Amino acid sequence: MAIDLTDRILQPLPPAPRRVVKLHPLRRAVQVVLGVIIVVCPLLDIFRLDLRAARFWAIGHSYSAQHVILFFWSAAIFAILLFAVSLIYGRWWCGWACPQTLASDFGDSLNKRISHVLKVNVYPDRVGAATATWSVVMLVSSVVTAALLGSYFIAPAIVWDSLVHPTANPGVADGTYAFAALMAGNLLFVRRKFCANACPYGQFLSLAGDTKTMTVRYLDERDDDCINCGQCVTLCPMNIDIRDGANQIECIGCGECVDACNDVLPRMKKPVGGLIEYRYGTDPATITRTLPLAQRVGVWDVKRIFLCVVLLGLIVGFSFAAFIPTPTAMTVAPSGDYATVGGELVETYSVAIESGRPEDASAAIAVAGDSRVRVLLPIHPVMIAGKARTIVSVKLGSKSGSIPSGTRLPLTISASDGKIPGNLKGVAARIIYYVP
Repeated sequence: MAIDLTDRILQPLPPAPRRVVKLHPLRRAVQVVLGVIIVVCPLLDIFRLDLRAARFWAIGHSYSAQHVILFFWSAAIFAILLFAVSLIYGRWWCGWACPQTLASDFGDSLNKRISHVLKVNVYPDRVGAATATWSVVMLVSSVVTAALLGSYFIAPAIVWDSLVHPTANPGVADGTYAFAALMAGNLLFVRRKFCANACPYGQFLSLAGDTKTMTVRYLDERDDDCINCGQCVTLCPMNIDIRDGANQIECIGCGECVDACNDVLPRMKKPVGGLIEYRYGTDPATITRTLPLAQRVGVWDVKRIFLCVVLLGLIVGFSFAAFIPTPTAMTVAPSGDYATVGGELVETYSVAIESGRPEDASAAIAVAGDSRVRVLLPIHPVMIAGKARTIVSVKLGSKSGSIPSGTRLPLTISASDGKIPGNLKGVAARIIYYVP
C-alpha cells in the first residue's frame, strides 16, 4: 500500500518580509524640528537681517552694513543646498521641509482634531461651530506667522510691539497686518492649491532632476499585486493617484501613499511589502535598500560629488569669514591739517582699524611715547565694527612752545580697552609727530 508523503516534503520558505519604517511620524518629527528652527532663528538672533539698523545677525554675532554680503553669502548657500536636495532627493523638500507644506499640514491636522472634538466635519465653505473655530485659529496663526517672518527683517521687539501698539510703529504694523491678511487667505482658501498650481519649485525640479533623482514610485512591475483598495489616493494630501506615474507635478513626495500601501498589503498576506517606494529613477532593478551605502544616500556620479564639495566649501568659507577671529590691524595716516586752538598745536590723523573679530567692540584711543602729546579727540571709546574697516579721526595736541619747532617725535597710537571682555586689545601703530 503506497503512503502519500506529499505534505511532508519540505517546501521553500517564502521571502522574509522586509522591515517597514513608518514615514508619517518621521515626517512630522522633521517638520516640528524645522518649525522650531524657523521660530527661534529671529528671536534668538541666530539668523536675521535688521533692515532698520543695517545689521546682519548670525549665531548671536552682529555684523555691520559693510558685511551684509555675509547675508547674501548665506542665502547663496541655501539656494545651492536646495538645488542639491532637489537633484538628489527630488520633491523631498516639498513634502518634508517646505513651510507651505508645514502650514497646510497644520491646517489639515487642526481640521481633523476639531472635527473629532466637536463631532462635526469642518467645511471652509460652510458656516458652523467647527468651521468658525478652525477659521479663528487660522487667523490667529496668520498674525503670529506674519510677525515671526517680519522679525527676520526688523528687530523682533519692534515687530511684536507693533501688533499691540500699532500707532507706535505704523509702518511696521501696516506691513505686518498686510502680510497677515495674505497668510490668512493662504491658510483659509489656498494651501495645497498653491503647491499644485502656482509653486515654481515643481517646474524648477523638472530642470534640476535627472534619471537618478529620487521619486516616490509605484512599482508597475508588481501591478498584479495591487488590490485596488484606493488607500494611496485617499491618504494623499494632494489627491493624486501615484499609479499614474512617478513624476506628476502635483506630487510633493511626502510618502503618505508609501505608508498606506505598507499598511494594507501585509494584512492581505503579501510577503514582499507595499507597492510604493522611494526609488532613485524608474529602473525596476534599482532597489534603494539593496544599493551600496554611497548610492543609497544619493551619491551616484561626479556631478553630485562636485555639487556636495562646492556646498561644503562655501559653508567652510562662510564659517571662517563670519566666526573665526583674525588679527586686527591698524594703519595711521596724517592729514596734514595743523591748527592752533586755545594755545595748543592740534594735528589730525586718520586711523583705520581692520577688526578681525566677528563681534563689534569699543576701543579707547591713546597715544604713548611723549607725555607732552595727548589725545584731544575722541575722548570717549569708539565703536569698532566687527569684521570691518572703521575709520576714526584722531586729533593729537601739545602745548604751543612745549616742543621745539621742527621736532619729529616717534609716537605710538593704540586702540584698546581690556576692561570689557571681547573688546580689542593691544592694536597699535607707530607714527611720527611733527611740530612745524
